[in-house]
Parts: sequence; C-alpha cells; structure tokens
Amino acid sequence: MYSGTLVRLGRDELKRVVEEAERYASRAAGEAAREARERIVFAYSSLGEVAAWTAYWVLREVAPQAPVEIYSADALAFHVLAYRRSRREEWSVASDTTVYLFVGPGGENQAVFVRDAAVNTGAGLVVVASSLPPVIEERLGEEPLLVTPPGVYTLSSTILAARLAALLVERLAERNVRVERVAEETGSIAPVVDELLERHGDEARRVFGCKGCVYAHTATLRGPAAFAALASGGVRLDVQEALAAIASGGLRGALRIIYTEADEDAIRELRFRALTSGLEVAELRLRTDPVTAPVYAMILAHARLED
Repeated sequence: MYSGTLVRLGRDELKRVVEEAERYASRAAGEAAREARERIVFAYSSLGEVAAWTAYWVLREVAPQAPVEIYSADALAFHVLAYRRSRREEWSVASDTTVYLFVGPGGENQAVFVRDAAVNTGAGLVVVASSLPPVIEERLGEEPLLVTPPGVYTLSSTILAARLAALLVERLAERNVRVERVAEETGSIAPVVDELLERHGDEARRVFGCKGCVYAHTATLRGPAAFAALASGGVRLDVQEALAAIASGGLRGALRIIYTEADEDAIRELRFRALTSGLEVAELRLRTDPVTAPVYAMILAHARLED
C-alpha cells in the first residue's frame, strides 16, 4: 500500500498502521528469534538501516554481554562473513552466526550478495523486506526465512526490529528490571501514539519538517536521523561529527538535534556551540528509554503534523 519512503499519515491512519505493524511483529518476531544462533549480526541495505540500528542498540545496551555486530549489507557480504571463523573447527566458518538483514527500498539486490555469502560460510539468514522482485526471491531460494512487515516499511520494520531484539535480549541476558521493561514496552507501542503526538508533536514538526537540514543525533537515534536526512535532502551527523563541522566552519544554516533525556549531557556542548555560531537550532528531546526511542522517533517522523 505504501511504497514511498516518506509517508505522512494523519493521526487515525498512523494509529492504524502502528497497530497493524505491532500485530504482525507479535507473530513474526518470535519466528525470527528462533533462528538465532550463538552470534547475532544485524545488516542493512538502503533504509533498512533504521530498523537494523534499532535492533542493534537494544541488544548492545540491554544485553551487553551478547555477541552482536552491525554492518551494511555490502560490508558484511564482501568483507566480513568470508573471513568469519566459528569456535569449532568442524563447523563451517560462520555456522555459529545468524544474520538479520533489513532490506530497504532500493536495496533489494544486496539481499542476493548477503545470501550467497551466508550460504558459502554456513551462516543462518533472516531477510526482512517489504517486498522483493520475483527474480530476487528466486535467487534467495527457500533457505532464508523471509519476513515481510506490512504498511510503511521504515516504520513497520522498526517496530518489528525492536520486538525481535527484545525477544533476543530475553534469551541472552539475565532477567532484570530493564530487560522486563523493554520487553513489555516493545510489545505495546500503539496505545501511546496519542500521548506521543500530544507531548512531542510541536518539536517533531520543527525537526522533521526541515528541508536540507543537518540532523545531529546521539548513539541510539542514528536510524531516525538518517531517515530524516535522506527524506529531506539533508545530512546526518553524530554529535562528534557535528562538533567537528561547527569547529571547522563547515556547518551552516539549520541544525536539528534528536536525542533523549538520558543524553542531555552528550548534547549540551553541541547546543551551546551551535547557538553561539549563529545556527538555527531545533530539538526533539524524547522522554523514554534510549533503546526504544527510535520507534517513537519514527512514529513522529511519519506523522502529518499541522502548524
């Protein structure tokens, strides 16, 4: 139904899309999680980057001992998997690894490269894509698990990624308050859409309505910042890159900063230097756990917010 990458939805339609994505994730994420082996690799092509980074940071931060990595599809296929070695010599070189590949619009051919590398090295593969051309599906064959979240891919795949990562955390980390909270939160996104729009609608309109802006972000919000930059003809920079760009005089015009309350210390200097350099600054400051913040940021990015 939605083939474009930047789709603005009214409140009721947005809630319906989120609910549909959440229902699908509640079924599909469990099946995908059962494919997990000892090592987890998230990979992405095109705008699959948003979902892949969302999943990565849930595991990296909530299950810090878990062996998890993230790469672009081409880096993984041509520079990583071919040199992977399992811990048991009798296994194939990557047979202790499962790759979760998020294929964004325009990046479908990358799935074939990753599939070939996985077959040649013994890695497991799960492909998350909105749809694939028949020739690509034929090349993939029946071996990889193919997961197809409905609706707006950049939003539904992010919801799926958060739910998948939460299930992997439950398997890989010791039970604690944060593990339980993240697991509960990623399974109940739709009920908070109204509150999210009321609380952050004005901020989101100023941030995501900007054309050609520089989008700076803290660690866990890389995906939404990348999406916003690509959708608006802007540029994505992390905090350190943005500080360097200001110091060199290479950052001019409008700066948008996406972060959470927990990241306040990380962006304080960036805000100060941007304002004293004469940049026009607007911020989206999310009041949620940093690892689930990308889901809420993507909901706001797809909301049709009136002036």
